[in-house]
Amino acid sequence: SPTAAKADEWVCLKPDSDASLALGMANIIVSENLYDTSFLADFTDMPILVRLDNGKRLLAKDVPALRGQVNALKMPDYREAFVVRTEKGFVALNPESLQPTGALLEGSWEVACADGSRVSVTTTFSKLRAVLSEYTLKRVEQDTSVPAATITRIARECCLVKPVHIIYGASGYKW
Repeated sequence: SPTAAKADEWVCLKPDSDASLALGMANIIVSENLYDTSFLADFTDMPILVRLDNGKRLLAKDVPALRGQVNALKMPDYREAFVVRTEKGFVALNPESLQPTGALLEGSWEVACADGSRVSVTTTFSKLRAVLSEYTLKRVEQDTSVPAATITRIARECCLVKPVHIIYGASGYKW
């Protein structure tokens, strides 16, 4: 194909198995700590705390101890401040700031809420790690027909060889 002709390597996988391949590669990247920790902590939603009772992000306005921080934030009405955990404790994440947050990527805690309840929370990254653990090399090899060694090599190369560019076919982004 025209796309494959431009690639250094083309990997043939079973139809409809590209998501499994990507999740398997992500599992390798996460389990081998090949990711950029500071980028994930400062510029993604990975450190944001997720409530375990309803699966939603923890809103800073729902945590009495953070109301002062929320009121001090200058942000548009349509934005919400979520909660992250740092070494110093819970912090309202300013969605209008690109400053480093010092947020922790992994962990689970309990938080006191405005209604008097206590809710268990974990980071988005911790939840991602749990989902990715289901995409073992054995499963992904079966799903895709791509050898486990190839999956592992490509996942590592994506993180360790710079620059890297992944080109995908025309159908993936249309639906």
